[in-house]
Amino acid sequence: MIEKKISIIVPVYNAEKYLENCLNCLINQTYKNIEIIIVNDCSPGNCKEIYENYKKKDSRIKYVEHDVNKGLFQARITGVKYSTGDYIAFLDSDDYVTVDYYRALIFKAEETQADITFANIIMEISYENNQQIQYNLFDTKFKDLEGAEVLETYFDQRGLNFSWHTTPNKIYSRNIWNLALNDYNDVKKHLVMTEDVAFSTVLFYYAKKVTKVDTEAMFYCKHDNASTSTNNITFQKIEKNLNDLITSFTFVENFLKKKKIYEKYKKNFTYWKLLYCGQHKKVAEKAKLKNFEKEKINELLYILDSENKNIVDDGFFSSITVEWNNKLDDLKRIIASDDIKCISFDIFDTLVVRPFFVPKDMFKLLNKKFIELDNTINIDFSDIREKSEIIARENLKSKNGDITLNDIYLEMKNLYDIDDSIINKMKQLEIDYELRFCKRRETAYQLYQLAKYLGKKVICTSDMYLDKETILKILKKNGYTLIDEIYVSSEVNKTKASGELFKYICSETKLKEYEILHIGDNYKSDYELPRKMGLQSFFFPRTVSIASDKKYSGNLFQMFLKDIPMWEDNRAAFDFIGVRCMLALVANTYFDNPFRSFNKNSDFNGDPFLIGYYVLGMYLFGLTKWIIDDVKNNKYDSIVFMARDGYLPMKAYNLFKIIYQNLPEEKYLYISRKALIPVMLQS
Repeated sequence: MIEKKISIIVPVYNAEKYLENCLNCLINQTYKNIEIIIVNDCSPGNCKEIYENYKKKDSRIKYVEHDVNKGLFQARITGVKYSTGDYIAFLDSDDYVTVDYYRALIFKAEETQADITFANIIMEISYENNQQIQYNLFDTKFKDLEGAEVLETYFDQRGLNFSWHTTPNKIYSRNIWNLALNDYNDVKKHLVMTEDVAFSTVLFYYAKKVTKVDTEAMFYCKHDNASTSTNNITFQKIEKNLNDLITSFTFVENFLKKKKIYEKYKKNFTYWKLLYCGQHKKVAEKAKLKNFEKEKINELLYILDSENKNIVDDGFFSSITVEWNNKLDDLKRIIASDDIKCISFDIFDTLVVRPFFVPKDMFKLLNKKFIELDNTINIDFSDIREKSEIIARENLKSKNGDITLNDIYLEMKNLYDIDDSIINKMKQLEIDYELRFCKRRETAYQLYQLAKYLGKKVICTSDMYLDKETILKILKKNGYTLIDEIYVSSEVNKTKASGELFKYICSETKLKEYEILHIGDNYKSDYELPRKMGLQSFFFPRTVSIASDKKYSGNLFQMFLKDIPMWEDNRAAFDFIGVRCMLALVANTYFDNPFRSFNKNSDFNGDPFLIGYYVLGMYLFGLTKWIIDDVKNNKYDSIVFMARDGYLPMKAYNLFKIIYQNLPEEKYLYISRKALIPVMLQS
C-alpha cells in the first residue's frame, strides 16, 4: 500500500494547558506520514511559544494564526486550506486519541475506499484522574454504508447519537472536503457550538462510502472551560450557545433546501433541532437564571424553530456507561516499542477463529461423511477422532515433542481397523474443513498489520498437529501473507507448553528473549511460561472464553451453561451443535476484541447490536430454518408474511434465499390482528 498522508488540524483557543498532551499524542502515533497544523484562533495563551518548542522536536508540525478570534468553525476551515494530506482529520487541543488511531483508520479507509472512517468516542469526565467512560448506545455499529444509505442513516439517528456528527472521531478523504468547502462559505458568523452538525451534514451528503474501526478511540475531555460544559453557566454563555444553534441549524436547513432534499429529511431534522433546544432549555433552568433571562432564552428557542413550539425532553444523551478498557492500546504500545524486534503470534483462536464452541464440534460435522464412506451405523466419528488423539499423545515417546495429524489417523486405523482409503479421505476432509472454516480474527489482524507496518519481524508459534504447509494455507487465505516464519510443534518436535519451542525460536532468530513479544490465548503456555523465560508476553483471550466468563462479561452464555430456575432443562439446548455454533459466532463477532468494554451489571451490555445479533438473531435463524424446512419440498408459488410480526422473519427468509435455491417468493400482507380473530377462533 502506498502510504497516504494525513493532515491533522488542531484549533486552539484558551486551551493551552491541554495542548502539550494533545501534541505528544500526535507525534507518538504509530502512523508517521502526518502533518500537524496548529491553528491559533487568536488565543490569549502561549500557543505560539508551545509550537516553537515542539517545532524543534518534530518538523511535521505547522502553525497558522488568526489576528482575530473567528470561532472553531472557521479555525477548522483555515486548517484545511493550509493542509496537503490525502486525508483530513481534526483534534481539539484538549482531546487526544489512541496510539494506533490514524494508522488503523487510514488502513481501513484504503481497504474499503471509504470517504469517512469512524472510530469510537470515549468521554474523559475527569481529565486529571483519567476517568474514561464509554456510552454504550453511542458505540456506533454498522456495516459499511454506500450511496444513498449514507445520508439516510445519518439522519435516521435524529441527533440521538452524537458520534455521528462529531468530527474528531473520524477521518475524511480529501475528495469530499474539496466538494464541501464551497458550501461552507455560507457560514459567516462566529460559530463554536454545534459546528460539528454543520460540518458533518455536508460531508455525509458528499460521502459515497462510510466505514468504521471498532478498536480505536478519540477521547473527548470534559472540563469547565469547554463550550459544552454545564458548569459555571451564565446568560451570556447560554445566549452564545443558542445563537450558535440557530446559525448551525439554519445553515443545514438551507443546505438541504439548496440540494432539494429538505422535505425528505425534514421530519428527522426537526426532531434533531428540538432535541438540542430542549437540552439547552434544561441547562438554563438548572442554572436558575433570572426570569427575564429565561424569557430571552425562550425567544431564542422560538426563533430556532417557529413552527414547533413544543420542546422535546426525553432524557437527552442518556445511556448505560462502562469504563473504557485500554488494554488493546497498551498492547499496541508494546508492539511499537523500540525494544521489541519480533512479534510472535499464536495461531488458532488468536490469529484465526472457528465457528465452533469447542474444537470437537468440527469433527461432528464430519460424521455424515464418515458414515457415507464406511457404511457404519452408530459410530460417532467425532468420538473416535478425539480418542485417537488422546491415545496418540499418551503413546508419544519424546517428552518435549508433539504429535502430527498422521499420528492421529494412524492410531485411528489401528484402534478401529478402518480401511486405508477411508483414513486418507477423512484426514484430507479434516484439512479441507480447517481451510474452509478458519476465519481471521480482525483485532489480531490489526496487530499483525501494525507489526508489519513498523518493520517488525512477525512469526507464528503454535502447539499444533497440523503441518506447516496447511497452516500456511490457512494464514494466507485469511490475509496473513507476510509472515516471516512459522514454528509448529509437530514439525520441530518441541512445544510451547514445555518451553522448548520458545528456546528454539530465540536460537533460530538470534534475538534476546526480551526482544520478542509473544501474543496468545492460553494463559499458561502463551503468557506465564514465556514471561518466566524472559520473553515479553501478552494474554489475548479466546472469544468463547470471554463470553462464558463471569469476570469479563457476566457470563453472557449462562442460560445455556447452567440451569435457570424459571426454565426447565435449558442446558439441554447446549447439546445441539447448531446452538453451540451460533454461540461461537456470537462470541467471535462481539468479542473479536477481547478487551472491549462490557457492563457486567447489564444482561447484554446495554447494546442493541448484541441483543439483535445474539438473542433475536439466534431466534430468527431457528424460526426461518423451520419455515424453510416446512415449505421447500412443497410446490408453493409464494409464502405470505403478515404485518407486523412477520416483518423480521420475512427479512431473514430473504437472506436464506442466498443459500437455498427455488424457495417460494416472499410477500408481505398488511393486516390487523383483529381481522385474524375469526380465523383463529375457527381453527
